[in-house]
Amino acid sequence: MPLTGQTRNAILAQLDAAFAVLEAGGVPGPDFLHQSFEFTLSGQRYIVQMLGGGTAGYPWLDLRIKRMPA
Repeated sequence: MPLTGQTRNAILAQLDAAFAVLEAGGVPGPDFLHQSFEFTLSGQRYIVQMLGGGTAGYPWLDLRIKRMPA
């Protein structure tokens, strides 16, 4: 099932913002990045959560997508 343009753009905007912080030298930590947003696709609700971690030399993003029970 393909994502709608609006949903896809919302997810990409969140990812772009997170990577911009990393590329600007942001150091992930517990309070660095903890964003959640949701979307609905074919009547099913999904929660997307991004968490930052790692070190200044090796930062990472953990992207979690949870499908909510119907």
